[in-house]
Amino acid sequence: MTFFSRKSIIVVFLLFAGLCNQPAYAQDDFNLSFSGEFDDFDEDAFLSEQEADSSRACPTPPAPIAALAVQLGLDQLLQENFYLGTYPLNARSLLTLPIFLPLRDSAACYGWTVGSHVFWNQTSSMFFTRKSSALCSYLGINESGLLDKLGAITIIESLGIKPERILPLFKNMTINERRLGCMLHAQRQYERLGIRITTPVYYFERNFFLTEQEKTAIEDALGQTTDAEQMEFARKHLICDKIGLGDTRVVVDYKLCPDALINSAAGLFFTVPTAIPFASGLLGSSFNRDCKPPVLNFVQLFDLVVCEGEQGIEKAQKIGEKFVLGALDTFSAVVLNRPLGNYGHFGIGGQYTSQTPLHLFVKRPWAEQVIFKSRISLEYFLPAMEKRFFIQCNKGADFAAMGLDRPKEQILAQISSDPVYAEQVLAFLEKELTEKFYPFPFQAKVWPGVAFQWTSKACYEANKWGIYLGTDTWARTGEKITCVKNQNVPNLTVSKAQQHFNYQSKMFGGLYYKMARKNKDITLSLNADDTVISSGIGQDFTVSLNLEINF
Repeated sequence: MTFFSRKSIIVVFLLFAGLCNQPAYAQDDFNLSFSGEFDDFDEDAFLSEQEADSSRACPTPPAPIAALAVQLGLDQLLQENFYLGTYPLNARSLLTLPIFLPLRDSAACYGWTVGSHVFWNQTSSMFFTRKSSALCSYLGINESGLLDKLGAITIIESLGIKPERILPLFKNMTINERRLGCMLHAQRQYERLGIRITTPVYYFERNFFLTEQEKTAIEDALGQTTDAEQMEFARKHLICDKIGLGDTRVVVDYKLCPDALINSAAGLFFTVPTAIPFASGLLGSSFNRDCKPPVLNFVQLFDLVVCEGEQGIEKAQKIGEKFVLGALDTFSAVVLNRPLGNYGHFGIGGQYTSQTPLHLFVKRPWAEQVIFKSRISLEYFLPAMEKRFFIQCNKGADFAAMGLDRPKEQILAQISSDPVYAEQVLAFLEKELTEKFYPFPFQAKVWPGVAFQWTSKACYEANKWGIYLGTDTWARTGEKITCVKNQNVPNLTVSKAQQHFNYQSKMFGGLYYKMARKNKDITLSLNADDTVISSGIGQDFTVSLNLEINF
């Protein structure tokens, strides 16, 4: 971070909306030239007048600072949307991935099956909306209204920055997710009744991502930093990670017609919210979702710069840096920080499975070794209280109530003649600036809806080895949020905090090898899946090495 000059400090904090990405790539020098920036407002003269009287009392009256904020257009800028949504990003539970379904049926002579998948799951681009993985679909950094108002404030260019050109450089930023761990599973098979338990222990990591071309364009605009500086900044503000236990799934099924040519079973399954982190912030940060947002005091910042010289500038710099980085950490808490399970929701569902031998239709010896397996399930998630982030709607009415929808000349005239109004305007702008970049974290009852899954695969099994290939379709309805504990904050936009409908289609397959031993057999398999099409959820892939024992 660089130390700004006295003039630039004032403008930077008043125009924080246009400089929200500046701290990571602060330039070493600014070429300042304020002459002729305003037709009817001389900012240089204003500063000189404040500095000329070194004996003047601090704090500065609100009127001149409120007038400066309005003259610069801060009141107009804060009416633009920054957060377009505050919902958590959709991610599919590991328990639903098709490669973690039972590989083989337990042999009649065995009662137990235990094993573990060592897996790697990666999503290269999380989806912010149904079809977009670009950051600009979640934040208004590419909205024409915001960019036009930033471009109209010519004084920003005196800082060597053109935010209307810089912010769009971040528009295609994406989010990566990685999950690495062990999927533990155990099954007890009776004559017709089967019980299966599955739970993962894994490491979770999410981070913001830019391509090399995007990084180069940003560094060209904002200045270069070293790899070590970038990594240190990323670990503190752009990476979230944790390790722990995920949710647990318990499946109870019953074979309907065990002696029929087409075997089928029906059952119930339960998703139990057992997720708990063992540790967090290992390579990145944990991002507290309950931190209290700071409020910038414009009078305090102005007096630090004007009254306390270089030491005051340094203090103001630190206050601004804390505000900016706090806003970035809040955004990371919204989109990066998620629990290892399904947000504490208990799930209950039903399933139907069937096995159809190919030799029923193809009378060839090899067809006796081919079986088609399918599973259809429907799961309902019970509501639970979650911490969600909310923004307010109808902000234009609040600005109108403050009289900030009038021509600028009328606003400035009332600020000049009415000290009480000037103080109200300044307090209002400080509040709006904070709420623009710090959504409200409130407890709310979330109804996740229903999830549907249909998995089919063809299996060929020889004496010692086997292979399978299949398709998987998964979909979940959109959420509903009720009972928001809003602490008397009016006009919350609940719809922007709700996850939307999402679905995913996958191809999956695997190769396995069987080893017979006394009183048991061992199966070693290599498995993989990849997303073919999706909506509202990223396109992930998974690979796993599974070892299981029947005894």
